[in-house]
Amino acid sequence: MIYVKEKINIYTGIFTVFIVICFIIGIASLSMGMQYGTAYYLGLLLLIPFGFITWYIYYRINSMKMLMDIRENWGKKKERKRNFSEISSFFITAKHDDVFLIDDQTFGDLNMDDVFAVLDRTFTEPGSSVLYNMLRTLIFNGGLLEKRRDAIYAFQKDQDLREKVAMCLYKLGRQRQNDTVSFLWGEMPALPPIRILYNILAYAAFLSPLMFLILGGKALVYVIAPIFIVNLSIHYKVKGKIMAELSSIRYVTSMIRASYRIGKIKYAEKECNLIKEYVGILKKYASVCKGIAKKSGYIAPLGLDSIYEYVNIFYLKEVRNFYSAVNDIKKYRNILQDMYIKIGEIDALLSVASYRADIKYVEPVLKNEGAFIYAENIRHPLLNDPVPNSIAINKEGIIVTGSNMSGKSTFLRTLAINAVFAQTICTCLASSYDASFLRVMTSISRSDNIIGGKSYYLAEVEALLRIIKESGKEIPLLCIIDELFRGTNSVERISASAQILKYLVERNTLVIIATHDLELTKLVGNLYECYYFSERMEAKGLNFDFKLKRGVSQNRNAVKLMKYLGYPEEIINGTNEIVNGMIANMPD
Repeated sequence: MIYVKEKINIYTGIFTVFIVICFIIGIASLSMGMQYGTAYYLGLLLLIPFGFITWYIYYRINSMKMLMDIRENWGKKKERKRNFSEISSFFITAKHDDVFLIDDQTFGDLNMDDVFAVLDRTFTEPGSSVLYNMLRTLIFNGGLLEKRRDAIYAFQKDQDLREKVAMCLYKLGRQRQNDTVSFLWGEMPALPPIRILYNILAYAAFLSPLMFLILGGKALVYVIAPIFIVNLSIHYKVKGKIMAELSSIRYVTSMIRASYRIGKIKYAEKECNLIKEYVGILKKYASVCKGIAKKSGYIAPLGLDSIYEYVNIFYLKEVRNFYSAVNDIKKYRNILQDMYIKIGEIDALLSVASYRADIKYVEPVLKNEGAFIYAENIRHPLLNDPVPNSIAINKEGIIVTGSNMSGKSTFLRTLAINAVFAQTICTCLASSYDASFLRVMTSISRSDNIIGGKSYYLAEVEALLRIIKESGKEIPLLCIIDELFRGTNSVERISASAQILKYLVERNTLVIIATHDLELTKLVGNLYECYYFSERMEAKGLNFDFKLKRGVSQNRNAVKLMKYLGYPEEIINGTNEIVNGMIANMPD
């Protein structure tokens, strides 16, 4: 890093010197030309080589600054504002084959927007969009996951490769407003039937100077000015309609150029078939689509107030090239869609490699047999100093008990998030993670839907029904529930919960449930293993260790906490009497 900074300082000094030289050459040539004769104006020709060298030095400085930024931020979380309605647009639009989609309920239960923000170290819009899509599509194809794993590992191992790729992605960057997905997958702008008229007017503008030979100075008033006014009117009228698409076309052009740069990358990591495959594909795509890049390159930047802008208007260059580019984009739409995906996947996998540099992780071992999870020292990705826990689940269900804040919900989310990570980014926060391929569904965060007219209980029933409908299929279902039927009375809640738990565990489903209803541990018999989280009442209040233990929670700290906070003795004693009576009458 120090070496790069030193080079930047050296190049900056050289750049300053050449700027001064160019300034001196320009001033000297103009001054001597005015004083001693026009021959001295030829000195301005020296600005061509010196100007080129100055531009090259400036380009090198920018490249080195990019490289320094890439190195400084490797393995670090990127803090930036994220618009998830735009980021999720590709997921909503994309085709999903041979995958299981993480539904909105589960994605929200697991706080996956926050998890995504920790993972997202991407450079481009396709990278963010594809990474989000990855986290919402569980893969059951071991071969595809192995390819992803190898690519991630190649980026980790080969610094030269990852920096070359990162430079290409850095230059592509992000679109201010991510409209590229809707542009490439949505309805394309219609080509106007009067498009031929734009070409006729452009040819008329091109030939109009010849009218000086016939009309002399009158040609400016009677020919050139009218053509300019007509073309000016067309230019701004059409530009008002195509403003949004202009930004997308420019980004598509940048994608083509990025594909060309990626296609030129040479690297030593020959074991990674996915990177090799994608480099070859993007190189081919860039060659096929180079015409689009050339045409859209003539589209002037928005708001450019210069002579070029007026030339652009006079010859209708922006309007004609826009529709010509749209026509070519329609022709090569499938290629451009796949280009978007391939660039996005490369960026997403590079992002995962950066995330791995920031954590302790293990690559999961996944099998197409049975229904099990063996996880040691598993951790939650959003916690700075998480307490690791281990669990072994093999066909039977798990009931977790314990008081509020003891760690039950966090453990449920930890297990589910790592199951998602295993089948998406091949990375688990654990010391070991062995599991069968699983579908993942949760029912953790429910609430009243006042606008929709749904009660808390109805929301619970619907959330559980969607899980029940997914049970019993060939690929096991990992079903995680935090409290069953909290929205109804205890008699119906416990009875219905017991039946649902028995039903699910017998239908190829790994069920993990957290509950305060200790009666459930008796009613489900040997179908479920029991674990619990506990805490100690100390002088300063409750002390949680967040460690998972085998058995059923026996702590009755709710009443102890009430006493600690100063509730009247009458309430405390009466509560204890009722609790003791209920425990005595619990079923064996």
